[in-house]
Amino acid sequence: MAVISWGRPKIEIVKWAAGATSCPSTGWATVPNPKEDSTELVPTKGDKKEAYGEGGEIIDVKYKRSKYELTFELYVKKGESQPIPEADIDDGVVNDIYGIRITPEDTTLEGIFMPKCSVSVDTLYTAADGKRLAYTFSGIRPAANQNTVQPYTAT
Repeated sequence: MAVISWGRPKIEIVKWAAGATSCPSTGWATVPNPKEDSTELVPTKGDKKEAYGEGGEIIDVKYKRSKYELTFELYVKKGESQPIPEADIDDGVVNDIYGIRITPEDTTLEGIFMPKCSVSVDTLYTAADGKRLAYTFSGIRPAANQNTVQPYTAT
């Protein structure tokens, strides 16, 4: 049993129905095993605004909200379909809204849930690794009173 939520994650995604106002609770699809060490939640700190007084002393500091992107890479394997169909991808752009959740290897530990995301999928290739797809889920604030990234524990 682990103490921290590391290791091989279980990644699940769900496509929002057209006109939906919240993330579906059913219809989650498990993503194939990602490339090793490619699954990552990348925060971008919100802009910082500082108020200065005479002499350069800081009187107050205010931050804008942070932005979040969850990324991973999948190998393109013979006979295996991708979690987002190629027909739904237009030069890297996916026009649909998706939810994504990450369950740690130890399922009793807390993972990550991003209920509303814009998605991009880019094609990569190296002779060492072959063809891969790089998925980027950019978090969108789901509602005025909800955080973009939320805790998730599998039930």
